[in-house]
Amino acid sequence: MKQERYFYILFALIIYLLVGTVCIFHTSIWMDEHYFNLMGENAINMATLAVNSIEITDEELEDLKKISFNELVENKNNKELSNLFTKTEPYKNVKYAYIIRKLEDNNIKYYVKNIDTSFYKLPIGTPLDGIWLLDVIVNEQERRKVIEDPEYYTDKNRYTHLNEQTKILYNKQKSGYFVNNDEWGNQISGMVPIYTKEGQYIGLLGVDIYSEDFYSYRNNIIWISTLLVAIPSLILMVIFSYFHFKYKKEMKDIALRDELTGLYTRAYYQDYAKQQVDKLRRADDRLTVIMADIDDFKAYNDYYGHLKGDEVIKHIGKIFREEIELQNGCPGRYGGEEFIAFIPQIDIEEGTQICESIREKVSSLMLLHETEQESKYLTVSIGICSKMRREGPFVIKDMIEKADKALYRAKREGKNCVRREQ
Repeated sequence: MKQERYFYILFALIIYLLVGTVCIFHTSIWMDEHYFNLMGENAINMATLAVNSIEITDEELEDLKKISFNELVENKNNKELSNLFTKTEPYKNVKYAYIIRKLEDNNIKYYVKNIDTSFYKLPIGTPLDGIWLLDVIVNEQERRKVIEDPEYYTDKNRYTHLNEQTKILYNKQKSGYFVNNDEWGNQISGMVPIYTKEGQYIGLLGVDIYSEDFYSYRNNIIWISTLLVAIPSLILMVIFSYFHFKYKKEMKDIALRDELTGLYTRAYYQDYAKQQVDKLRRADDRLTVIMADIDDFKAYNDYYGHLKGDEVIKHIGKIFREEIELQNGCPGRYGGEEFIAFIPQIDIEEGTQICESIREKVSSLMLLHETEQESKYLTVSIGICSKMRREGPFVIKDMIEKADKALYRAKREGKNCVRREQ
């Protein structure tokens, strides 16, 4: 059941992350589409209003093709367009307003040069095949640069390269909008065909709306959404890691402990003993080995049955475990009704007191043993071996044998007692 619980937590975490990621992705797409559609329609509406507000004659069109950028700033038509966008509240988000016209091949004056590539973001040799017939910088900061420095824009800045979206709208003389990322930044461009008073096709009147603010706003929304997904995910991961670590520890503990008594298995306490041998290197370091055995357990088991015998081993094993672990020792089940323990840094006197405490607590259980002729209750016999490092190296096998001999001496000398190695 525990393993299934961890699986469900992990499964919930994965699903949450997937759903959260998909939601953020679709939210981003929806915001892009919704914003661009809304701003694109606004740009077209503003461009349409400008087309209906400005009249350009054929003669004025020819003049616009010839004048320089500095002359364009003072041009009557350009001022009309500027007044329309810079002095009207609804147009405060507009970045640029302009009329763009495609140049014939024989009228192209400029091409992208090596020094221009970072500005135009185009390959060297690309023709600048479009001209800004009218060009209004609605943005206050950009407009101030032109006022303060008339040379800020050169004649070449009147020319640009028509991107594919612009060419399609231009050739079809059709209104439309698109997201534009050119030398002038990121913007949403809305374009509407414009004609002279006499009906000659001039080009496209375009309105560029800021998109930088939107990207910043969208990124903030995505960042917040990501946090809303990431924080619960992190919490779930911490919870999962905690339970997974706890589960692994429990599984490891189960594998290293005897199922009936909770005492350590032979593999574990042998490894523990080896670690203590490597660890206890000072001359006054000590290691104590204790062996305990339930007196006349075979007769008890035969008389009361194995289930009752298991209960006895479990009760006595619990006492043995608690007493040894209280001394930071390692209690183990040696086999059958025998127990073993390793306790570092206690001498023979302290070890004997621990053994006496175990013996007395087992006796106090008063586990009836009717086949026992002497005490009528179950008891334990205990043997102990303790050694200091200066007396020689710790040889675990020898120490176990000495503790075992002390145990059997306790058996021979009346049981229910503690005996030390000789």
